[in-house]
Amino acid sequence: MLRFIRICTILIVVCFAVTVQAQSFDAVKSAAKKGVAEAQYDLGWMYYYGVGVAKDYKEAVKWYRLAAKQGHARAQYNLGQMYYEIKGVDNKEALKWFHRAAKQGNMNAQYSLGSMYFYGRGVAENDKEAIKWFRMAAEKGHAAAKHDLGMLYVPGGGRNPEVPTWYRLMAEQGDPVEQEMLEDMQTWTSFTAKFQAQSFDAVKRAAEEGNTEAQFNLGAMYAEGRGVANNAEEAVKWFRKAAEKGYAKAQCNLGYMYITDQDMAKNDTEALKWYRKAAKQGTAEAQHKLGRMYYKGQGAGQDYTEAIKWFRRAAEKGHANAQNNLGVAYAKGFGVAQNDAEAVKWFLMAAEQGHENARNTLRELLAP
Repeated sequence: MLRFIRICTILIVVCFAVTVQAQSFDAVKSAAKKGVAEAQYDLGWMYYYGVGVAKDYKEAVKWYRLAAKQGHARAQYNLGQMYYEIKGVDNKEALKWFHRAAKQGNMNAQYSLGSMYFYGRGVAENDKEAIKWFRMAAEKGHAAAKHDLGMLYVPGGGRNPEVPTWYRLMAEQGDPVEQEMLEDMQTWTSFTAKFQAQSFDAVKRAAEEGNTEAQFNLGAMYAEGRGVANNAEEAVKWFRKAAEKGYAKAQCNLGYMYITDQDMAKNDTEALKWYRKAAKQGTAEAQHKLGRMYYKGQGAGQDYTEAIKWFRRAAEKGHANAQNNLGVAYAKGFGVAQNDAEAVKWFLMAAEQGHENARNTLRELLAP
């Protein structure tokens, strides 16, 4: 019973805004009635989950709507979810609120909006719009959006004939898909779509002329064996050319090859070096990978403090794996003081993006 009470307290602390996290249901309701949008959102959340009050979806919708009308993005998203899943499956209302939240940058709403365009729920099917919103969510680190976007980019993955045309336009304009979008797949198998309108020869010519992005692309082609036989040495050669010019994605991929590729000698020190360079430029995937190396003691002595520093930077950019790892660190007291509230906070963020390990951990933590 004591464990149950403690976990409920953690949930309230984690999921509420800092300004109201220590307040009671009555205090939150009082603030909500005065028109405070954050309190209205919190009250809707409490009614939805039955925290401090009996579950009441009708009341949850009422308070979410009041906050949503004031422009509260999370309330708009949650209201959309309720219309989509609970309140009579009203796709048009769901679409409306997802759209408002998505425009404010809410990645969960952006993903949900992309899904509605993809499946034609509440709106006509439109792969171009689906990709647009999936991409926005994926760039913020939304795991499911990364996966779905990757599948759309695979040849034959889209239904709409506009998609290949739109894709070619992006490639011609030098707007490649972010490598981070596919980090959860842990392979480079979706690379083909990224440059499906470009031939190997064209990329190679541009790379040999000194074009930095083409050098990165050529390295990726050699690494994946697309348009040319797989060749790790050539991949490293071209990644290095781009990396030495400060191209962050090339630095990150170079680090990845030094630590994972089976066709070349592993070199943890080199991997650490290149991950650090990319991480310092703000690349979330590199920050996460650098944190993992310090956490495991690869390429340098084990250093939990450094690991946490880089996990946190990636996690704050929305990187789901980093969020989960930060949750683990707080749960176990690795590199930080043990803190259940912080652990649950980061697990929740990762779980919202579909991170399965985070979801499983939360189920265990929140079990009565």
